Amino acid sequence: MVVKPQSQAIAPVRRSQPKDRYRYFNLIFLLTTAVPLLAVGCFNLVVNPYGIYRTPEIRGFNQAKPAKLTNSRLFKAIDVIQQQPNAVFLGSSRTEYGLDPDHPALADYQPYNLALGAAAPTELLHYLEHAYINQPELALVLINIDEFMFNSLNPKSPNFAEYRLGRQNFAVLDIVNTTLSLDALWASRENIVKSQADRRYQSYEADGMMNLRPIDRNESATDYRFRNSIGFYFESFPGQYDLSKKALSDLQTILKFCQQRGIAYQVFISPSHATRWEAIRAAGHWPMYEQMKREVAKITPFWDFSGYNSITTEPIAEGMTNYIDDSHYKKAVGDLVLNRLYQHEQVPEDFGVLVTPQTIESHLARIRAERQAWAADNSTVVQWVEDIYAQTNDANDDSLE
Repeated sequence: MVVKPQSQAIAPVRRSQPKDRYRYFNLIFLLTTAVPLLAVGCFNLVVNPYGIYRTPEIRGFNQAKPAKLTNSRLFKAIDVIQQQPNAVFLGSSRTEYGLDPDHPALADYQPYNLALGAAAPTELLHYLEHAYINQPELALVLINIDEFMFNSLNPKSPNFAEYRLGRQNFAVLDIVNTTLSLDALWASRENIVKSQADRRYQSYEADGMMNLRPIDRNESATDYRFRNSIGFYFESFPGQYDLSKKALSDLQTILKFCQQRGIAYQVFISPSHATRWEAIRAAGHWPMYEQMKREVAKITPFWDFSGYNSITTEPIAEGMTNYIDDSHYKKAVGDLVLNRLYQHEQVPEDFGVLVTPQTIESHLARIRAERQAWAADNSTVVQWVEDIYAQTNDANDDSLE
């Protein structure tokens, strides 16, 4: 009897379906993109070029933070969230350079220098509101106003972003931009290079004040800095000074904000060098600059440190005590400002005048008289400023041809 073998069923070969192949491809694609992106994000987080994350600062590796110099509107918004200061300084780069939150007259507060380069009053208002949201016990605001803040021709900062203000946490867009972007990667690289080249350098102090040590080491460039800064003013405002009603209204809103919440405040005009006031005169802006002061006096009494006094008329020379350039004053002058505002220590008698609606006209007349006396003794400086104005105009005319 022959037994026939039973046939065995052969299992069909399972072929890869298109859906499976797509899943495999997507997985590989995600891994090849996510891993490098994650590596970049971790690297930027560790280096922390904008100084907004609480990662350790290591001297010679990541302490320099040069990217802060062009991103103050970013890191100061975050500092307010993290530090919650109960006193803030509002103003422009003049305040950043010269006003020290660690001044002994403010020992009862925890101040932060919230000034922003070339800030407009509307920006100051938004940052003040941001500070109050993060610290309802905000008790003091110092407001440094400048001539360009009230010129409607003043170019607005492209770095101002309202979305990051008025909140108590990081904006998602800021997290992405500061960790996963190419800009952040280049900023991290620059941070490491700068930190290794100058192991002691830091662009800003923890309290928001700009660090001037690199400038102090290069005093031989004083003449260049003055000339360049004066020329920049002429280049920025080649037309007439256009007094901004909105900027004045924003200042009034800032003061009302403080008054309604019981926040003490002081308003003052910065003590820039006499050559800045000569630049304003040479450009034909002096009448409107005086009108700006009249309009501010209608809103609030203010301290005026501008003009031609014993501090602002320091001769231009290497190793100046008071000034970096015609616009920016050093901490030594900022200390005198705070001394005057809070009667802390002795101040030169002619430095700082409290201006009211009743005294504004006599005050302006006194500055004109002081200018006339100074100009008579410093005709070469007056001519020097006027020459820079003429050279700047000639350069502008050539660029239009």
